[in-house]
Amino acid sequence: FVLDAGGAEHDVRVYVPMTYDGSSELALVMNFHGFGSTGDQQAAFTGYEELAEEEGFVVVHPTAVPSSADEQGRNSWETPATDDPAKDDVEFTNELLDLLIEDYCVDETRVYATGMSGGGLFTSLLVCEMSDRLAAAVSVAAIYFPASCDPAEAVPFIAIHGTEDPTVPFDGDLTGTRFESEPFAQLLFSTPIPDQFAQFAEVMGCDPEGERIQTSTDVFTTTYSGCDDGVPVVFHEVVGGGHAWPSSPLTEPNSPVVEQLTELQGYSTFDIDATADGWAFFEQHTRDA
Repeated sequence: FVLDAGGAEHDVRVYVPMTYDGSSELALVMNFHGFGSTGDQQAAFTGYEELAEEEGFVVVHPTAVPSSADEQGRNSWETPATDDPAKDDVEFTNELLDLLIEDYCVDETRVYATGMSGGGLFTSLLVCEMSDRLAAAVSVAAIYFPASCDPAEAVPFIAIHGTEDPTVPFDGDLTGTRFESEPFAQLLFSTPIPDQFAQFAEVMGCDPEGERIQTSTDVFTTTYSGCDDGVPVVFHEVVGGGHAWPSSPLTEPNSPVVEQLTELQGYSTFDIDATADGWAFFEQHTRDA
């Protein structure tokens, strides 16, 4: 359907499991696409609808609209560094959530946000702006900690990022990256991703020093403890990982686009599954009604 909210008309793709009989409220995953992408592409890239069918939850893939300042007309979610007076994506998300709760029998205590790249960045913004509505969040291949971030509540939060990401640099060095010459990238990505995530941990009351251990061949995991309300705050570092959604069905060996994606994005690990592991994290968390 199309939702006119936040100053713009958005295409919205909603998936309700075929097994749903209308007798109970279902959890909701909001899955946000990357810069220049669409909700349809994000659905294919992540395989979230197949998992929603198996596990019995609703998943929504909204499509962003271009910033009024972008002459190339690329779909994008707002960031604090690219504020657009012509639209308000947080307002859109709140209105979308209201509609889904009302029309799709969504359980408002089990609302989750995830996203890739620009969608991961937007998810991290929602942790700041919509902490009173999210039960948990997972950002993949981009986060941004705005100076204004002051969540009303601590949100269970995971981020996943590759150390060799050619688009959103892990270490904050934009040299040779896709958006090297774009002013917004200097604002968003020049602080190393682990440092930005540590700021999220700090604002949620966690001990500032996380514990970093190797959890698989490709993955080092930093876990922050002592967070407000005991929420988990966890950073997964994919060694050698590119600008990728780990375990994406489109990067499976038999995928017709695997070579094209690998060339564009770099290495994608299967040591962690941003969809299945993300949902496993989500279903552990419910907001107080």
